[in-house]
Amino acid sequence: MHPTNCLNCATMLTADDRFCPTCGQKTDTHRITMSHIWHDVIHAFTHADKGFLYLLREMIFRPGHIAREYVEGKRKRYFNPFSYLLIVVAVSTFLISTFNLMTVAGRRDPISLFLNKHANLVIFLNVPIGAFFSWVFFKGRTYAENLVLQAYASGQRSAFYSLIIVPIMLSFPQYYMKIVMAYTGLWIIYLGWACRQFYQQRGVWAYIRGLLVGLLTYGVILALITAAYIIYRMYFMRR
Repeated sequence: MHPTNCLNCATMLTADDRFCPTCGQKTDTHRITMSHIWHDVIHAFTHADKGFLYLLREMIFRPGHIAREYVEGKRKRYFNPFSYLLIVVAVSTFLISTFNLMTVAGRRDPISLFLNKHANLVIFLNVPIGAFFSWVFFKGRTYAENLVLQAYASGQRSAFYSLIIVPIMLSFPQYYMKIVMAYTGLWIIYLGWACRQFYQQRGVWAYIRGLLVGLLTYGVILALITAAYIIYRMYFMRR
């Protein structure tokens, strides 16, 4: 149906208006049905230019370029970075909890048990911490813009974990630590590469700075987890 007034902001419309000139909402507004909902869900994931699967594929090779284009205004083309992060982190957290991936190698310490249920907290922490280090080591972007880069990169990290690492861990639990080390190393390299692309910098020093962002982010997260474990041992296990 084509109303005479925008159903979102009540602006007067003409018969030729496809979008509201005030708020941008489509004028061809139809009643919501189950078919309409299903179409929107599929469209969000498979849209050739801006869908979830398009972003997932492009993030393999162009993580920094995508983040840069997004902060420079090309936001209609790409899936929102924070929505992307929330979706893939929810999936990875579900898999970790369902298959007890943090304890798959027999580890039963409190920190592993906690991460088994709340791994999403660690992934979310990567975003502000990583943004701080990329903001410090590279100049020319605001901290908020670095949050976009880190949200995209951390989202892709979770997608890689869910699609690649989880099946490998379940198939070869005896190599748990080696798999974790390889996964961590790939993540640090990927993040360094994404930083270089985001800031459009080349050369050995730019890549070293990118690696430092990944290493320091991982180091701070590891330090926080270790501190939490020590505090737990000191103040809770004695009671």
